[in-house]
Amino acid sequence: MLDLRFIRENTSLVQEALEKRQDSAPIDEILQLDAERRQKILELESLRHTRKETARERKVDKSSTEQARDLRAMIRDLEEEVKELDAQLGELLLQVPNVPHPSVPTGKGDEDNVVVRTWGEPK
Repeated sequence: MLDLRFIRENTSLVQEALEKRQDSAPIDEILQLDAERRQKILELESLRHTRKETARERKVDKSSTEQARDLRAMIRDLEEEVKELDAQLGELLLQVPNVPHPSVPTGKGDEDNVVVRTWGEPK
């Protein structure tokens, strides 16, 4: 399975490899889900920071408990969304084949391979 960061940073290379293998994979969908997941994680970290700040304020002023409950619920919901996105991304990443070596000839199967050398008599 290819690393998500590799796909994100080398999208054109992965697309070319898919064309060379005459294969298909949902690269655009993977990148879209990855962007959505990264955005949700940013929101989640921001909410966690806000919750931490309100916890500090609560030590001084006890009136912000309702806000803390709302933050906890929002964080829990976002964590579930991120978990679902991770599962979807995992399924899609399993559909992406490895990038072949540049010396590999273009083709779909064994019949497209080139014989480089032989040794002995084939059976």
